[in-house]
Amino acid sequence: MFGLGSTKYLSLPMFTSLRHSTVLMTMCLEYALLKFDSDCTLFGYIYICINNFSTALNSVYIKLVFNKDLMSTTDIMFYNNLFAAPFLAMVCFENDDFMFTWLFYNLSSHKAALTVLISIALLSGICLGYFSFQCTKYNSALTTTFIGVLKNVIITYSGMFTGDYTFNLCNFIGVTLTTIGSLIFFGSAISGKLNIRQQPAKVVV
Repeated sequence: MFGLGSTKYLSLPMFTSLRHSTVLMTMCLEYALLKFDSDCTLFGYIYICINNFSTALNSVYIKLVFNKDLMSTTDIMFYNNLFAAPFLAMVCFENDDFMFTWLFYNLSSHKAALTVLISIALLSGICLGYFSFQCTKYNSALTTTFIGVLKNVIITYSGMFTGDYTFNLCNFIGVTLTTIGSLIFFGSAISGKLNIRQQPAKVVV
């Protein structure tokens, strides 16, 4: 009853997104009432919640900046990287990532190929950030989130045919349903924009 009632006041994408909170509520209640082990550490939950909140806040704030014409896409990329660089550097120093990378590069017998691969990875990261911001600029934060889900699903499908993945029917069905849902939302968003553009302008007399 409440599910049907909520569709009256919410759009379908928003309804679907908010429905995902059921998973978190189920896990919490299962652990509290049924005493089932969730097979995860507290820090794991904290980290993923911070990650999800930061991702949502980042998308919405970027859209807010674009709506007010405060900065361009390149400006946002510059300040975003400038702000994140000190924190990333501290984490890398703490984990000795710089030293490990330097030693790995010097001990490698394929320095040229490794340099090319690192350069491609860096360029791909720049392109990913730029086009993500552009997607948010011309669409909405929610659309960017759904496209991100579709990207992650594609990565998951790729991982099914490489590496040490063990096929699981339930997992495969879940990923397939997520892919179909993302494609339907993407198609409806595109068709909606095309219909708006094709509508004739009203003449005010």
